[in-house]
Order: sequence, then C-alpha cells, then structure tokens
Amino acid sequence: GRLMVEMRPGDRSPRVVPAINALLASSTPAIDARAAAHAAAALAAANPTFDTRNDRAAAQVLAIAPLGPFDARDFNTPPESNAQLAWGRWTLSTGKDNISLPYATAFNDKERHVTLGDGEAALFRKGDADSAASVFANSPLGRVDFRLTRAYASYDIDSRSEAASVDGGTLSVDFTKRTFATALALASATAGKSELRVGGAIQSNGLFVVSDVDQVVKGAISLDTKEAGYLFERQVGRGVFRGRTLWGR
Repeated sequence: GRLMVEMRPGDRSPRVVPAINALLASSTPAIDARAAAHAAAALAAANPTFDTRNDRAAAQVLAIAPLGPFDARDFNTPPESNAQLAWGRWTLSTGKDNISLPYATAFNDKERHVTLGDGEAALFRKGDADSAASVFANSPLGRVDFRLTRAYASYDIDSRSEAASVDGGTLSVDFTKRTFATALALASATAGKSELRVGGAIQSNGLFVVSDVDQVVKGAISLDTKEAGYLFERQVGRGVFRGRTLWGR
C-alpha cells in the first residue's frame, strides 16, 4: 500500500517508490514537483503538535442522521466544480473512490490550497492560505449542524480491500468554542455494521486532527464556514474502515 511503480523515459527497468513522490495522473515535471511539495505539506499538517485527544463523550450523544435524498452510491461522486473543498488524489484512481479528483483538478490552478491529507489524497480549500487563521475570527455563528453531501469508504483487511458504505452521518461544529463532534454509520460485508464517533478541538485555521486507539479523523472547515471535509479511519476486528467525506450546511 501507498506505493507505486515508476517508469520514466529512458529507464531500463521500473522501480517502486512512495506514491506521493510523483503525480501519476499528470503530465509535466513542473506539476509533479508541485504535487510532491503539496503532498509533503499535507502530511506535515496531518501530524500536528496541538491537542488531538478524542472527546468521545461529545460524539457519543450525537444521533446519526439518515442519508436523506441520496443513496450510498450517490454519495460517492465528485463535488461541484465551484465547491469550496475538494479531495485531490496523488495516485491513479482505482475506479472505486469517485469523491476524489485528479490532483490538478482539485488544485484548480491555484484557486485552492492544500490543507491536510495522507499518502493517497489531500483536502484542498478555496481561498488564500494566509487568511486561514481568520476562519473563526469574529464569527457570529454558534453551533452549526452540517449535512453529509459526499462520502467514500472501504474496509481493508488481510491485504485486500472491499467496498464499504457510509449509511448516515452527523457533524456538529461549535464556532464559539472551536470544537466539533461527528458520527458515521459504516458497514461492509466482512466487518458488518459499525460506527465512528469522534470529537475534539478545531484550530484557528479551521483544521482538526483527532485520534484515539482505534479511530482517526483529519479534516478542515472551508474559509466561508459553509463546508467541511475529513478523512477517517476506524479499526474493526483485524481490518480498518477508511474513507473521505464532504459536508455542507
């Protein structure tokens, strides 16, 4: 996992390298270098020094909202072209994760900047990265409940990956206290049904990273405060649910 086979013009044989070292879906050395730089920044932001403790109690009281007008298949679709947040992948699409766009599309010619991510994809956000610290400055908002608009999940076990579904979700953000709590209903053929429940602090730049012994959530709030997104991991049995989400209000 998180590796790729690289073959460049003039090479006599391929080599195995980390997937973030080059942009498979792309074209030019300039874009490759830019992608590698953004990947490094995304991974650095996903390993912060601030408080990442899970406020499980805050997440435990959440009622998981049903899917509403979409079914699970429809959730796994690309965001709107003018979306504030978009997932951009460093690697070629497997044909299963349709929520993530090719890196160059998510970046959208400097309209979005990278926030955080992992070795497969990063969450890109519209606006000036230098103004991110003002996400919560003088916000009139109190507690806001976001609705799930996009989601993709898999269940990885014993060196194989099977399709998983996100059957409902809730995300509550308190802009006054700079905290969040979220819950997802997950399911797969092997793991059965499970839930992710995570809560914690949000930084002044709108980024959040929270984990405990079997759960991880890494995400961001859009600069206009109308969208949110996060990647997640939830260990169940010998395997792990992994996925990405997008939310709106």
